Amino acid sequence: MAEPIIERIVEEIAARIDEITAAAGFHYDLEAVRPTRHEIVSVAEGAYVAPKDGTTMVIQDDPELAEGEELAGSPAKLEWILPVHLMIFAIESDDSRIPIDRRLNRMRSDVEKKLREDPTRGGLAVDTRIRSPYEFPQSAQQTGVVCVVNIHFRTSEDDPYAQG
Repeated sequence: MAEPIIERIVEEIAARIDEITAAAGFHYDLEAVRPTRHEIVSVAEGAYVAPKDGTTMVIQDDPELAEGEELAGSPAKLEWILPVHLMIFAIESDDSRIPIDRRLNRMRSDVEKKLREDPTRGGLAVDTRIRSPYEFPQSAQQTGVVCVVNIHFRTSEDDPYAQG
């Protein structure tokens, strides 16, 4: 069976993140990761596990129905807003002379530029809207920024596997 529209959108976003490479004209190489659980701590080891530089965790938030969400039709269409948080890790060497804010600005801007190349997510969505980024808590082991995008998409009221 095919995946629901929402899953296909998240898969498409992860595929676009993987296209952010220095060879493609971006500042850094990023690698999308969809965690099997939403945590950054290894439960088995009981310790922090630092990801490698450029790791971008793709984490979807709970979708919400858009205001005036039901659109005419038989069956009706539902318009959804899916927040997706892209948690980009910047693991800098101790010898680096590049200000960390510059790295985070470049990484964030690379992601935003790439995702706006096709705001319809390959025809699966109505639009991709950039929201305010935020830095996640800093520590000696981790530094990074979270890009937030809201994906507006539609499904059939009767079938979340079908576009509306």
